Amino acid sequence: MFSSRGLFKDIPCPGEHNCTLPNCLFNHAQPPEHESASVQGQVYDPEAIVPAISPPPAKRRRLESPTSLDGNELQARQPRLSDSSAAKAAPNSVHQHESSPQLQPSKRRLDAEVNGIAEPANKKRLVSPSISSQNSRPNTTTDPTTKRPVSITRAVSPPLVGRLQKTSLQPSSTKPTKLKLKVLEIKDEPLNPRKIERNPVQYSDRQKKLAAFYAQLEKRQQTLREELQQDPSLLLSAKELKKIALDEEEKIANAAANVASYNNQLRDRLVYHIKMAVDVYKSCVPEFRMTGIFHSPQATSVQAPPAVDTGLDSTHKQVAVLKHLRTGLHQHAKHGYVIKLPEDKDIGKALAAEKTMRGWEICDRCSRRFQVFRGRNAEGELAGQGNCNYHWGRLMPASSSGARQYSCCKNPSDSDPCTTAQHHVFKVSDPARLAALLQFKQTPSHNDGKHRPPVVFDCEMCYTTCGFELIRLTALQWPEKKVLLDFLVRTIGEVIDLNTRFSGVSEKMYSTAPSYPQHSRNLFPSSGEPLQKVASPAAAREYLFDLLDPETPLIGHAIENDLNACRVIHPFVIDTVLLFPHRRPLPVRKALRDLAREHLGRIIQAGGAEGHDSKEDSEATGDLVLVKVKEKWTEYQMQGWYWRDEDDALMPPQAKSKNAASSTPSKSSNL
Repeated sequence: MFSSRGLFKDIPCPGEHNCTLPNCLFNHAQPPEHESASVQGQVYDPEAIVPAISPPPAKRRRLESPTSLDGNELQARQPRLSDSSAAKAAPNSVHQHESSPQLQPSKRRLDAEVNGIAEPANKKRLVSPSISSQNSRPNTTTDPTTKRPVSITRAVSPPLVGRLQKTSLQPSSTKPTKLKLKVLEIKDEPLNPRKIERNPVQYSDRQKKLAAFYAQLEKRQQTLREELQQDPSLLLSAKELKKIALDEEEKIANAAANVASYNNQLRDRLVYHIKMAVDVYKSCVPEFRMTGIFHSPQATSVQAPPAVDTGLDSTHKQVAVLKHLRTGLHQHAKHGYVIKLPEDKDIGKALAAEKTMRGWEICDRCSRRFQVFRGRNAEGELAGQGNCNYHWGRLMPASSSGARQYSCCKNPSDSDPCTTAQHHVFKVSDPARLAALLQFKQTPSHNDGKHRPPVVFDCEMCYTTCGFELIRLTALQWPEKKVLLDFLVRTIGEVIDLNTRFSGVSEKMYSTAPSYPQHSRNLFPSSGEPLQKVASPAAAREYLFDLLDPETPLIGHAIENDLNACRVIHPFVIDTVLLFPHRRPLPVRKALRDLAREHLGRIIQAGGAEGHDSKEDSEATGDLVLVKVKEKWTEYQMQGWYWRDEDDALMPPQAKSKNAASSTPSKSSNL
């Protein structure tokens, strides 16, 4: 393709005698003998091209017991290896290299050392005769009496690939390496609240709360220092404590709707950290250092909430004090408590008005007028006027910024609705109209001689074409929390909305629930079994009446809603709304979840869109009553109340003074 200019004619061919090119550009002339002396002092290079008359070097074989060479020994051997290389470069060195028994092992050893393969420790080092004739050994290739090494006679191992690293010269260890977990690098942030879209409180207040939160975490670390003397690595550094404080405050600030909610949640979270058990703390720290999230592992089983200590040693005494918490309903009739049966004329007026309205109602969620169709209309609809757009949360009081916000989306009162439902719904509150669908009934008396303990119950409701109807009923024995009733209820009207966010009853749960036998008394399922469904609200009421007498304490939270859903008039009612009143009068009241957090230190109704659990609500209501029983008994003790020895009856202090006066003899009798 191009003409040669002879630029490479004086350069020896790299292939020498192995070159197969017909017109090679390099020099193939034999070098003069005096030039071979220039290789004196050079170390043998295993990568150098071997002359054509020399056989290829033997394949490296794996040695049985390799040992590592340190750098000093390898450096000490290099001059000797250089001398052996000089002997090889002498005249007739090619033939000597092929036949000399001393040079063959030396070459193998040198090849192994340069490539990072150690020589057996029990094998003597062989050198060239030009260095030392005393270390020569017999020719193993010609002497049949010499035993061949095992490493030569055994099968050749495959070549080492990718293992000739610098660390191969270090002594090998048989101990397994311990896997080190990757630790998250935590930034050293200033102790200032992080920016959020909407501040529930002023920034300066957030800064004060954050500083106080961080100070309490530091104090907690000081108390943990003594308990973690065996493993001080579990103690958190200042950077880690800052991250925990900043994360907790930011999360609560984003979720809080107002000042009170922010303060309460931050306080509860601080109590969580301070009262955390040491074992739980030990399990949280490693996860926090890997993920940056500090929280306790979820329990594998549901733990029962701690019992409330009333200071009374028997259920009989607790019930005796409970009866002094009776709620008077006559003064609260205007707030929804039905204390007498609606009359027939009032029921007739309600039916006439309902007929005149022709199904037009006001939506309970968006306040829009719509029409409801019992039995469905010609198009198969249960309600008209399209979808329902609403806020499912309450409108909270004004915050420090002055604007009222919804608890569901934290948007101001004039914002667009955050939730859309398929239908509008309505609720009936008039007792006469409620009685038009199902008449109220007073608790009957039983003459069977059975003792009926106090009952705490809770109901869940859904929206139907007849209004707000009972869909689930749960009753527990107080204070033991024994389940007496827990079942679903078939509604009278067609279901429009199951109200799952609050009732906890899903479409699948309600549609697949098995029907109850007509006269069954096994009214609560075993663990893991689905809830059963009774035939009607009237049947559910009869099951409840089996547990009650007119003088049986019936406990609930906002109990007028549950009694009206069951159409029950009970004379002995204990309502936690009235036991723990709001600072403003009715109808303003405290939510059950707020009371449980404040007085029990318990979080309930945390299911979100999955809704409430009436059994959980009943247990919390019963424990709140125990708190009031404890307070009432403490008050009575200060006033001088006592337990009568004959029957453990609770007696006022006046009875004790009368008994003492009657037992003291008069002066006339003494005379």
